Amino acid sequence: MCDEAGGLYALSNKLPPFGYPTSFATVGKGFILDPVTQSAFKLTTGEPVGPWCPSPPGIGPVIFNLISKPTKAETCAQRTVPAPRPTPRPASPRSQLHPHT
Repeated sequence: MCDEAGGLYALSNKLPPFGYPTSFATVGKGFILDPVTQSAFKLTTGEPVGPWCPSPPGIGPVIFNLISKPTKAETCAQRTVPAPRPTPRPASPRSQLHPHT
């Protein structure tokens, strides 16, 4: 998944606490927002950000806090991939036959 800043992240297709598909979520700059519970998660770590299950207002926080605790979204570890190194050009056959030319 790609966020608003162009960062690339890999997440499970299930968001806590109920496993709603990640593909239905809204992606912001560095976070993902569950459309049902309105819980937000950091894309880098999966940690919850802000209030846990604030929706529906008034009822959501009471009910969801009774049946679930803040849980991380499953993410894949970020890895930095090094840039490919240029491949050295092999010596031409002519330079190997005539080293003084």
